[in-house]
Formats: sequence, structure tokens, C-alpha cells
Amino acid sequence: MRELRRIEAALTSEFSRSGYSEVSTPTIEYAELLGRGGRRGGPLYRFLDDRGELVALRNDMTVPIARLAAARLGEVAPPWRLSYLGSSFRTTSPRRADLRESGQAGIELIGPEDADGTAEVLTVLDRALAGVGISEVVICIGDASLWPSLLEESGLAMAESALCLEALARGDLVELEATLTSGASDLEERGRELVSISRTRGDVGVLAQLGAVETAASRASAARLGAVAAALEGEGLAAEIVFDLGMARDPDYYSGEVYEVYSKRLGKSIGGGGRYDGLLEQFGVELPAVGFSLSLERLHAALIEGPVAP
Repeated sequence: MRELRRIEAALTSEFSRSGYSEVSTPTIEYAELLGRGGRRGGPLYRFLDDRGELVALRNDMTVPIARLAAARLGEVAPPWRLSYLGSSFRTTSPRRADLRESGQAGIELIGPEDADGTAEVLTVLDRALAGVGISEVVICIGDASLWPSLLEESGLAMAESALCLEALARGDLVELEATLTSGASDLEERGRELVSISRTRGDVGVLAQLGAVETAASRASAARLGAVAAALEGEGLAAEIVFDLGMARDPDYYSGEVYEVYSKRLGKSIGGGGRYDGLLEQFGVELPAVGFSLSLERLHAALIEGPVAP
């Protein structure tokens, strides 16, 4: 607990130093409200309260904070910079090592819609990790809007497109390739081009490859991610930035840039986030937003691990 408290203190200190005010939301929310995040957060623990209302333990921090911001901050001029520290709950198989309750810390930047907002959030993320004492990380950046648009432009049937998005979300590129190249012959060449895009990752140079693909979706994504890369120049990020064109995190929830943070010591994700410009509209406020969340338990594990993994 001493180690966890030091992690929490380092994170909240950096969030405050960066201008993010801490907020708190209820552990129990209406199940319908949490469902507005789409598949975000995973399955819920649902139950009936004493009035017969269907409620749930929160499985995500962002949706409740969006509700809070829309209800309480209407008189405050944006941007709104909010931070949080709390627990989320999600169902899991008894055979897996996932936690049913996990600690999360993160920030939400509500208002800015351009790449500078995303760059600010990523900069705070990098500084927060450095404050905790974790420097050996990789931040993979993608675009949640890329693949739904690419698949739509390709002419794939809706069912096949859904299978592709699910495969991408799992990181199953073998199934993705099988789905894309097993259809009509006139789509096979296009499918192989999409498979090639899904396997492309690297420094900012990969965005030029994406922009060279002759589709409106690829050019728009290359421009969007390129603007983020330009905004990050000069920020002095200690973390290694990798652009991953095969990343497809919750396309029903995220609307643009998405990112996943990996610890080289732990060998797995310790957090992530992205841009979710449509969420606030569901609570009556039309403002774009972007943020990130970090797992306290995985931060702790990364700190106590041994040498950096190759």
C-alpha cells in the first residue's frame, strides 16, 4: 500500500501541476448511462436497487465524468481539464488473471478539437509516467476512424466488415487476412492492400505510406495523425512513439486518435485512451474530448519488475 500510495501521489501531483482538477463520480451508476459508452469498459455488474431501477458498478471512468461535466460545468467556459483516481469494476472469467476491481487514474480534456489537445494529453501522460518512475515505455498511436472508413470504401458486406473490426480489436491479423482475401476475386487485391496497412507500424514515416494509399479514408487519417506528430515535436517526450496503422480500439466509442501505452518491463499494456468527440453530445453538450487512463495495478507491477524486456 505504501508503494501504491506513492504512485497515486505522483500521478495526482502531475495532473494538478498540469492544470487538471480532480473530480469524483459515484461507484454505482444507472446501467443505461454506462451503456452510452458502447462496448467501452467491458461487461457490467448489473443489479436492481431498492426502487427496482437497473443499476451497475461503473466499468469505466470516462462516461460518468462526461455526464458530470455536462451537468455541472455548463456555466464554465471550456476547455475543461479534469482528472480522477478511483476503481472500476468489470466481469471476467474465473480462469483468467484479470481483476474484477481495478484502480484507474487519468485525465479528460474537454473542449479542444485539434491535434494540440491530443498532444497536450500525451505530454501529460509522459510526464505522469516519469513522475511515477516509469520511463521504459512505448506509446502506440492509431486512428479509430481509419478502419471503419477503409472497410466501407472497400465494398465489403456489413457482416464481413464487422468481423474485420473484431479481428483488429483482438490483434488477430491472421483472421483479418482470411476475411479480407476470401471474398470475391475483384476484392482480393484490395483486401491484400488492407492487410498490408494493418501490419504497418513505425515512426512518423509510415504516415507518408498511408497517405499514398488512394482512398479518402487513408489520406484523412494520414493528415490527422500527421498533425498530432507535428504538435508533439519539441515536447521532448521521453517515451518512444510508434504509429500503428492496425490499431482499432472501440471504433463505436472513439472518433479519432487512439493510443495504447506499453511497459517494456511488464511486456503488456499499462493504459491507453483516445479522442471521443461524440460522447458529450449524448449528455446534451456538443464538445469534443480526449483523455487517457492508467491501470494502478499494472503501474505497480511495472515498477517492481526486473530488467527491461528485450
